[in-house]
Amino acid sequence: MEGVHYELDTPAQFWGELDEIIAPVGSSSPTDIDVQSAVRSFVRFAAAFRGTPRCLGEADIACIEQYLASEEDVEHCCAALFDSQLFIHNADKVRYELIDIAKTVRPLFARTTRLIRTKKELVDVNSLHIIYWVLFLDGQTELETLRKIRKTKCIPTMVNVLWRRARGDRDLQFVTLELMFEVCRSERLGEEDLGTQTSLMWGVNNSLHIL
Repeated sequence: MEGVHYELDTPAQFWGELDEIIAPVGSSSPTDIDVQSAVRSFVRFAAAFRGTPRCLGEADIACIEQYLASEEDVEHCCAALFDSQLFIHNADKVRYELIDIAKTVRPLFARTTRLIRTKKELVDVNSLHIIYWVLFLDGQTELETLRKIRKTKCIPTMVNVLWRRARGDRDLQFVTLELMFEVCRSERLGEEDLGTQTSLMWGVNNSLHIL
């Protein structure tokens, strides 16, 4: 997802803008395009304000307030989505759209020790961080959410994130592992679920399933 520049001066402005993004759609009979647009706007907006203190070398990225710098802030953001009319009336559409966005993040195919991220890479990891938190928290009460992740063949993307894209980003690694654990606990994964990432994930999958 491409980055968008926002100018907000206070936390109240941030939360107010977030509410506006996810509120209007549920007031009528939204089309699939309406839901898609609202979900993507939510992810884009939240990702723009995610704290990234462990990312180095982002001198070319404008510094903005990090209103989602803590785990509690991110959970509050997810709760706002769950309580919105957008989610209440279109939960399955929202879930599938979130998974679809996560799958479109371009995978990295080689390990690297490079800690400097491009602007596009930073936008991607911030978006994934928000999406995985939403899916993880939703999956705590909705088993079907975890099954959707497997059904839509999102597991290889998550493995790639865990082993490649989350380099140096402990928060993204944490939520990816937590989400993977929940998926593995709900259903044991097979080779067909892991795709080309089988060799990387097989040991992790067995360990998580035992846990």
